Amino acid sequence: MIPINQDDLIALNEAYHSPNSTIHFMFGRSKSGKTTFLRDFIVKKNYIYFSSFSSIETVLFPSFVDTINKKFKIHNSSTYYDKFEKILTLLDEQTIDEKIAVIFDNFEELQKVDKNSFELLLKFWEKSFSKKSIMLIVSSAIIPDDKSYKKIEKISTKTFFMENFSFLYIQNRGGLTPTDKMYIYSIFGASGYILSYYNTKNDFIKNVYHLSLNPSSPFFDYGFSYLKKDLGEIGTFSSILYAISLGNHKIGDIANALKLKSTYLSRYIEKLQEMMIIRKELPLSKEQIFSKYGRYHINDNFLKFWFRYIYPNIGNLELKKHLPVLKELDDTIVQNILTPAYTLFIKEMVTKNPEQFLGFTPNKIGSWWDNFGNNIDLIAYDNKQIVFMMIVWEGNEVATSCYNRLFEMAGHFKTTLKREYKIITKNQYLELVGK
Repeated sequence: MIPINQDDLIALNEAYHSPNSTIHFMFGRSKSGKTTFLRDFIVKKNYIYFSSFSSIETVLFPSFVDTINKKFKIHNSSTYYDKFEKILTLLDEQTIDEKIAVIFDNFEELQKVDKNSFELLLKFWEKSFSKKSIMLIVSSAIIPDDKSYKKIEKISTKTFFMENFSFLYIQNRGGLTPTDKMYIYSIFGASGYILSYYNTKNDFIKNVYHLSLNPSSPFFDYGFSYLKKDLGEIGTFSSILYAISLGNHKIGDIANALKLKSTYLSRYIEKLQEMMIIRKELPLSKEQIFSKYGRYHINDNFLKFWFRYIYPNIGNLELKKHLPVLKELDDTIVQNILTPAYTLFIKEMVTKNPEQFLGFTPNKIGSWWDNFGNNIDLIAYDNKQIVFMMIVWEGNEVATSCYNRLFEMAGHFKTTLKREYKIITKNQYLELVGK
């Protein structure tokens, strides 16, 4: 079972049991766990669930009608429902005598069939659904444009953003050491579907080969299939993700790596952000406005791995010439794959449990960097003190040598608060996860 955000589940349950109608929006990239979350939510509840899929209106909308007919026990209807507005009208005509959760999952697919579906749904919500005992939930893998999102902010009872599957899922798996778990997580993430193929009886490298490097592997074309689901021409998108996977995180560096102009890449970058495939991170600052310092990162661990090692070698891998790729992976996995995933995991743990790691609850917390090579994994401060934190995969024995570098970089962050320096090492990770 994939763990979900219990706070969000509690919030939805409370909304369902409230005496009022509510509307909720849920955004998360493809394979982020939205449907799993909804499946857990609807247990022992009155609901009607519409799942959109890649199709045309003459196929999708009849499936919606069938869902409504089965839920409300409607027998033969003489109306041909070929428009989303007609679907909503049919739904609106039904008698709601007890609270019902009306769920539209994969809404981005519905918008491909009817570009006005979002406006139509809001129209029916404001005109009728909001006056009934209805809990409306809309789930999408694409963040809407600013105009639509402002409408959502205005009417939404609560908006959820699904993040990556938690490391806790793999942390609770038996038969693996804490080190094994981080290696697996750094490549495959914590997707229950991908990890269901992982065979703990085989060693790590054999699993990597069988799951991704072998042409008959279930995830050999993962990157291409991931992009083709929602995009037409994927050449430029693939190239951008490849450049980011190589460690080019600023738009100028991505453009230089691809020998293209930054202005040309902007709309592609924005689309990848809209689909939540990449995220833009900004350094911790007093105003959080330093967009010129923004860095782009791939959200999905396995997608990052795929573009770093499979995408540029796909020709040789199709010929089963995988040994050079395995050699490269063995030489570079700690630097390219494991350390970034491990660092992000520790940052998330510190952010969620600041008292445990810092001894206080900070006013602000986040990473910080400048354009002169100074990069601090985490800075946290309140009104009295500020902590500069470095996160390393090595053991305690290297911590002493890291302090000088951390102290030097911290000197570039201006503050009058009392300074403190912390190094989080692999030893603390082992204690946290359990030896």
